[in-house]
Formats: sequence, structure tokens, C-alpha cells
Amino acid sequence: MAEPGRNGSLTPTKAAPAAVGDAAGGASTDGAVPSSRKEVWTNKLGFFLSVMGYNIGLGDILRFPYLVMKNGGGAFLIPYFTFLFSIGVPLFVMELSLGQYTGKTPLVFYQNLCPILKGIGWCNIISCFFFNVYYMIQLAWICFYLINSFMNPLPWSECDPAAANASLCYKPHLSDNYTVSPEYLTNIENCSIYDSKGKSPTEYFFDHNLLSLTEGIHDLGGMRWDLLGLLLFSWILVYCCLIKGVKSLGKVVYVTALGPYVFLLILFIRGLFLPGGRAGIMYYLTPDWSSLATAQPWVEAAQQIFWSLAPAWGGTICMASHNAFNNNIYRDSLTLPVLSAMTSFFGGFVTFAYIGDLAMRKGQAINCVLKPGPGLAFLVYPSAFDTLPWSQLWSVIFFVLLLFLGLDSSFTTFEAMYQSLIDEYPILRRWQNWAVKLGFCAVSMSFGIPMVTRGGYYIYTLVDWYQVTFMMGVALFEVLAIIYAYGSGRVRANIRLMTGVRMTIFWDIVWRAVLPIVLLALFIFTMMEYRPPSFAGYKYSDLAIAMGWVFASLGIVPLPMYSIYLLAYELFKRSRSEDKEPLPAV
Repeated sequence: MAEPGRNGSLTPTKAAPAAVGDAAGGASTDGAVPSSRKEVWTNKLGFFLSVMGYNIGLGDILRFPYLVMKNGGGAFLIPYFTFLFSIGVPLFVMELSLGQYTGKTPLVFYQNLCPILKGIGWCNIISCFFFNVYYMIQLAWICFYLINSFMNPLPWSECDPAAANASLCYKPHLSDNYTVSPEYLTNIENCSIYDSKGKSPTEYFFDHNLLSLTEGIHDLGGMRWDLLGLLLFSWILVYCCLIKGVKSLGKVVYVTALGPYVFLLILFIRGLFLPGGRAGIMYYLTPDWSSLATAQPWVEAAQQIFWSLAPAWGGTICMASHNAFNNNIYRDSLTLPVLSAMTSFFGGFVTFAYIGDLAMRKGQAINCVLKPGPGLAFLVYPSAFDTLPWSQLWSVIFFVLLLFLGLDSSFTTFEAMYQSLIDEYPILRRWQNWAVKLGFCAVSMSFGIPMVTRGGYYIYTLVDWYQVTFMMGVALFEVLAIIYAYGSGRVRANIRLMTGVRMTIFWDIVWRAVLPIVLLALFIFTMMEYRPPSFAGYKYSDLAIAMGWVFASLGIVPLPMYSIYLLAYELFKRSRSEDKEPLPAV
């Protein structure tokens, strides 16, 4: 067990004998002090793919292309890769190395590092819990679309005249002649002229078949039993894949982490042969250098790096804690963030190939076609596939791709939460592992049930809006705790002890100066740019917004609350331990 050393440093939990090193990829354990260590990955690739799947989520495929379009096309790649190497990689090196060095999950890790900052670990757990709650709703939606993708014709390809409010559905004319100039696609248009004509079949399907919205968050309406069943199915998938911990996870990720690359490649090759595909890709790569003179591309690039690599959530520390002590974590820490960024970059090629073709068919500029977040997954891509031969095949491939990406992210966040609580409360080990995990899944699913009602999308949007509000602040305290309470020099020494790599002073500069300043600036900017949640013209009430802030505070309140609790407890214990004899009355 890692514990504070005499000089305040962390004592490493060394790798067990050579068999453990072999299990983690053959890393040598020569010179390691034998001691107990938790179960390790059955092979090094299992760890690598698990962290890769944790980093490469739905946002890398659905959010990144929208940010590129919004922030100057190819010019956005400059701030993106700048912050990747100045923020993303240093954070990753720091978290993975200390996770492997101590062999502990976040709660025990921060307890040993700096007890008064143990609240950071609780912030990690709460964030992971609520992330899984609302992320699994997206998986239920993906399963809903995946099932409907097997229907012929696709149910979102035509307006259903027998449906309720069918008069609101309008199918736009799609041209097969491609007479629109590719240069036209780059024009910036007022897209409201298209929206005023009514809802397209894909929009109608999303609003009425998937969501079936009520008038507001005050009216949740009835239960969507089909979505509830799909939510249950999604949780069963996660439970079955994690029932044996990292042993089963290390096998599942061979499919869920590598599969998306196969599907992306298939979609990319098909997109290249679309008449409007090349025009879309050129739009993706064409830079608008003037955009770099504003703050927005730089801020959103840093935020995207932060959300993609997900530091301060505890997932990377947890996954690395299962490594053998002498695993080359330095090499992994450099490779994984770059791989995540390159996947986002490649995903942009795929997205813009289909967006370019769809925009050309509609005779619209790309900015009128591309939509952020769920709109890209459930509106734009289905519309694009509907225009292709074998549309069912491309739709199935795409939604299986999204399902795998979503499952990978859920695996790591759930395991980080579970392992942290098991380490903190050993009494839970008295029960069978499968029973404890089943209970955790049941509790997590119960929190998501209100989001699969007819008014559930209002709750989902509120949770999504406030989920990461204070995570920049948590990350800032994490950096300060590790770099100043523990010491950047010790982090470098730990890496050298584990890998033999001698790190330069560059890392001290980045950790001690660049990271705190950038994280503080991003946190302040996020607070200054806050705006109330809304979507499709709906405005939340003051009560709903207040509930959103209460929810957001759950992700950071444990930090000061635990510090206050620990100080009060120590003062109380000290006062009780003082042996004072009563003075006699004279």
C-alpha cells in the first residue's frame, strides 16, 4: 500500500514477482521490493486499449467536427494541437505515472498524497457517477436508432402521413444532378430560410419518435417503455463486460476499442466516392487564418482537449493503477493523447465527406447542414445515409460505431467509481464482486429513469449543460496538489524509477507554470461566458436553473467540505486526547 514517506513523498506499491510483470506486458520487475498489489492487466495491450477507449468517445466524432467548422476550418487545428502538447500530454503523463507508481485509485491516492485534499477523489467519483447516468441515455438512443436502421425503408426517410402532426413534416428536395458549385458550400448563409419550411423527416423522427417531448420540464409525461428497455439493455452490456474487472475489460476492448477504427475506415472510403465528399473535405481543411486573432478558437481548442482526455475524472489514475510497476508508462502517456487527437482529426474527414455531399444535394452551405452534439448523430448522419444506396448498411455501421465508442467511455468511468469505493470501504469486499457491481449498476440506472420519460430530454439537457461546469476547477486543484504538495521533481523521479527515462526541466516548467495558469484562465472564462441552458427555443425556469447549479456544485463541493470535515475531526480528536487533570477548588 502506498503511504506517506518520512519526507512526505509517496512510497510506491511495487510490482509483485516476475509473473506480474509478465502479465502486464513482460515488463521487468528486477529490483522491485516485493509487496502486495491489486490485480493487473492480463497483457499490456488491454491497458492501452482501455485508456484509448476512455479518451476516444462520442465527443471526438460528434463535437470536434462542429468546432472545426465554427472556428476557422483547418486553422482550428493549430490551437488544438498546441494545447494538446502544452496541456493534454503533461496532464496525462502526471496522472498515469502516479497511478502506476502508487497502484491506488483516486480516493486512496489523494488520502496518501495530501489528506486534506482527499475531496478531489470524491469529486472524481461523483463526476464519474453522473457521467455514466446521462451517458447511458445516449447509448439507449443509439440502440433505438440502431434497431430502426434494419427497417426498409429507413423510418426517417419519408414523412409518415398517418403520424400525429404530420403536417409539420416537410421533405426537402434533394438533387441528384450536383449542379451546385463546390465553392458555394463554403458560403455563410442565414439558415433560417430552410428551417421555416418545417421539419425534415429526420427532425420529425427525432422529435416525435425518439423524444416525444412534453411542453416542459414541469411535465415529465408518461414513461417511454421502449427507451427504458434499451436503457436496461445498455446497463446489462456494461455489467457483463465488467463483471470480472480488468480481466474481462481487457478482453472486451479488443472489439470495442479497435472496432470503431474499422468502421471509420469503411465510412471514410465510402465518403471519398461521394460526389460532394471531396468538397466537404476541402472545406474541412481550408483555413480561415483570421479566426486565430480571436480568443474563441483558442479557448474551445483547450476545452476540447480537456474534455477529450478527461483528466480530473479519476479514470486514467484508476486504469494505470493496474499496471505492473516497471511498465513504460512514459511512452504510453505520450502515445495515447496523440492517438486520441489523430482519431478526432480523422473523424473530421469522415464527417465532412458526408456533410459535403448532403449539403450539395440540398443546395445549401455546409454551415446550414452541420449541427452540434446529438444533432450530428441523430439528424445529419441519418439524412446523409438516406441518400445512399444500401442506406441500411451504412446506418447500421455508423450506430454500431457510436455504440462501441459510448461503451468504452462508460467502462472506464464506471470501473474508476467502483474500484475507488471498494478501496475506500473494504467492507464491500465481503460480498461477491458480481453482486456489488449489480447493485452499483441498478442504482446508477435508477437515476437515469426520469430521462427516459416523455419530458426526459429536458432533464438530460440540464444535466449535460451543468455536468462539467466546475471540472476545470477540480483539475486545477489536482495539479496544485500533485505539483506543489507532492512536487514535480518527485513525479520526474518516480517516472525515472519505473522506466529509466530521465525527464528534462521542460516538464517542471509546464507542470508548475503553464498548467495552473491555463486551467485558471479557462475556469474563469467558462464562468464569465456562462449562459442559461436552452434548446429549440425552450427556456428553463429559474427553479430549473437553480437545480442545475445545485447539480453542478455536487462535482466540486466535496473538495471544501471534506477539508472542513477533516480539520474539525482533527481538532476534536486533539481536544479529546489531551489529558487534563481538574484543578482543585481552593
